[in-house]
Amino acid sequence: EFFSGANATDAAVQQLAEGFALPLGLASPRAGSYAHASCEEAARAPWVASLLALVESAGNQSVPVAEAQRALARPPYGLGREASHLVVAALVACGRVELTTTAGGLITRRTLGRAVNWEEIAGVCRATDVHLGASELTDWAQRLTGRADLSQIIDPAARDAARSALSAWLDAWRADNPLARFEELPDSGLTTRAARLAASVRATYGAAADAVESALAGGATPEDALQQVAECFASSTEEFARASSRLAELDAYVEGVARRESARDYLVMAEPTRVEEIESARRELLKLTQDPHTLFDADSRSRFELLWRAFRDRYGAHYAAAHERACGAGRDRSALDALVRSASWCEVESLARLPFVDPRPWLEACRLAARARGASCPAPVAELLAGQPRCACRFRLSDAEEQDDLLAELADLTDRARAAYRRDLSRHHAHLAVALDAVAAAESRAEVVARTRALANSFARGENPPHVSAADVSLILRALEGAPAPPPLVRLAPPRIEGLLAREELVARLAQWLEELPAAQTLVEIVSENNLHAAADSGS
Repeated sequence: EFFSGANATDAAVQQLAEGFALPLGLASPRAGSYAHASCEEAARAPWVASLLALVESAGNQSVPVAEAQRALARPPYGLGREASHLVVAALVACGRVELTTTAGGLITRRTLGRAVNWEEIAGVCRATDVHLGASELTDWAQRLTGRADLSQIIDPAARDAARSALSAWLDAWRADNPLARFEELPDSGLTTRAARLAASVRATYGAAADAVESALAGGATPEDALQQVAECFASSTEEFARASSRLAELDAYVEGVARRESARDYLVMAEPTRVEEIESARRELLKLTQDPHTLFDADSRSRFELLWRAFRDRYGAHYAAAHERACGAGRDRSALDALVRSASWCEVESLARLPFVDPRPWLEACRLAARARGASCPAPVAELLAGQPRCACRFRLSDAEEQDDLLAELADLTDRARAAYRRDLSRHHAHLAVALDAVAAAESRAEVVARTRALANSFARGENPPHVSAADVSLILRALEGAPAPPPLVRLAPPRIEGLLAREELVARLAQWLEELPAAQTLVEIVSENNLHAAADSGS
């Protein structure tokens, strides 16, 4: 599997190569892994050189495999049967020798399989591949590197140019190796068809890259490197064209998987828009991203790109417009500003300071006002949406849809809170009238005395001022410091409910009655309506 290239990158195969092929000089480190050594590298080992010399001395004849094994077993090498098999397989892989079988067959570099049945191997012979001339080698240099300007490799200058071109091609291959990117694909992209495609590219372009790297590292001539490159493509321009097509297909597939994974993340994170055209495109795109086989179909690829552009354009326009309405610098906040400056809002804000009122309506009003105002975001949203489906701020599309309703809800809550706070205040009129008179008696400033007595007289009559100001609340709080208000006893009749009601209407009426109950620390007595009127008439 290592020397045939069928499964050379497998972890177990790499471990075996490190343990057995590397010590024999038959493997070389290549960018964090091992590849089989070139002929020049392997021939540095004396046992390999000895076997090559034996094969060359036989000329066009085959050396019996048993004789080859004996040559490697004798001193000073002492290689066993399995080790000699590795040496022979390595020389077959780099194209220097071929194997003859007992059935008259021939095993060459291109037909070396995952395993060899050594019982069927008859001998080892010199490789029959034809060595190409300078003109053909130049054609292969131009073909592989895309450098049509390379001169025929017949002088030192042309050889240096060819070497530089091969080195540049190798650097480009390393920088953007589709085989390496294929190995990094998620499991969803590792289909059987894609694996076969990658294996085909590995056996041609991958082998060519290994051959160029080995030749350049070992100081071989450009001619030797190009000879090996040509052999990787069976010295056939047709095979090179097919391999180039498969390389382009693999590159497009790897890029397509990565692009669709990115698109899927964008689609999943993009917010719901409630626009059918946008959501329909999203559904179809998600379906396409779940099937990597569509990457091999040109129509499906075109359909995906068309839908993806349409989705991005429409979603981006929808999101950017909503973002501008909610957070943009040109957003109209005049209605909200008028509300929070109104007399009702200021009165609720003041009354919420009293200890006997429920602060929750005021806190809820503040929360709604903050939501209605929204955060100002000057970010270039249209540009950001090119890489991410949301702005970095806290804005959400659902917030924009609620903006129109928030102002009406806030105004209603303000009115209800003001009414509730004034009711709570009225329940303490008698106590506050006495407490405020005590404040007025102890105060020396005439204007404060006048305002305090006016407020006390209003409470004594059982009336709230038309508008309770912040100054009024400060006087009330001062009065309560000297005479804290006891929890009032409030008598209430249950809500009058007559006739047939739908469940929703009954729940709404009960909810309204409960909302009008006094705040915490208040005793509530529920009595019949007749008893309530009688208590009021008696003044109890």
